[in-house]
Amino acid sequence: MSGSDYGPMLSRGGPAPDEMDEIARTVQSDERRRAQPHLEEVGRQLAAEGIPVRTEIREGLPGNAIMQAAARTGLSGHCHGDSRPVGLRRETLGSVSDYVVRHAGDVAVVLVSPAPPARVVKHSGS
Repeated sequence: MSGSDYGPMLSRGGPAPDEMDEIARTVQSDERRRAQPHLEEVGRQLAAEGIPVRTEIREGLPGNAIMQAAARTGLSGHCHGDSRPVGLRRETLGSVSDYVVRHAGDVAVVLVSPAPPARVVKHSGS
């Protein structure tokens, strides 16, 4: 089932219960297919810098999946991305970041934010 196949379901008021599983499987498959090349590229870049890295895509609630992977692999620490706007970050962590930090136990957690976009300032003067 492709995204264009959802139109008839939506026009009749939504998918039938038995269609929900198929939709969920399709969405998961599409997301995995889109994420895998990006994850592999980031892994290659880190490895090229001499940073040991192991990548995997897990399904489930993000915070739980991250902590289960940490426990299963015996990680002593991990990096976790946070892409929320800076102003919001000052007030509170995102829900997954918050969960991971609160449940990390002895596992070190480093929260990483992307660099802010470059700001061009026009200067007219000597």
